[in-house]
Amino acid sequence: MSGTGQDFSIRQARPEDADTLAALGARTFDETFGHLYAAENLESFQRENHDRQVYDRLLTSDDCHVLIAEAPDGTMAAYAVAGPCGLPVDEPGPNDIEIKRLYVDRPFQNSGLGRALLEPLLEWCEAREPSGLYLSVYAHNHGAQRLYRRYGFDKVKEYEFLVGEHRDPEFIFRKQ
Repeated sequence: MSGTGQDFSIRQARPEDADTLAALGARTFDETFGHLYAAENLESFQRENHDRQVYDRLLTSDDCHVLIAEAPDGTMAAYAVAGPCGLPVDEPGPNDIEIKRLYVDRPFQNSGLGRALLEPLLEWCEAREPSGLYLSVYAHNHGAQRLYRRYGFDKVKEYEFLVGEHRDPEFIFRKQ
């Protein structure tokens, strides 16, 4: 099922994509990080972050941008979200933007799809001339950190990311 990022079509998400986005987000998070958490913490996190209503809000917000990558057969393979920064950054600016999610379904990982989604997402962000462009990444997700560094992001802060009541070490990166 893998290919290259060029084998996929990228489009802006639509309101009717909410259910598929919610399912993909929950599954991808669970497959990648679920083993780290007690069931009640994972369930709480999934309800708060990957419920259909969360995606309904993202898809109807004028301040958010959601991109989807589809495989040639129409399967949603990945998605990315950017919007107003909600991270605990030092000296927040009036127009800070955060890359909130970049999720690639397991069968499509290592196909160049992360880059294929990140580049148009960054174009959208930079067209808004943000005072700061941020993202957060799990401290032990070295592959994602390498990807973000290739695009000019560097670690500016550490904080604790809550998954239910579990606290994870997380890094805040800012595009330099």
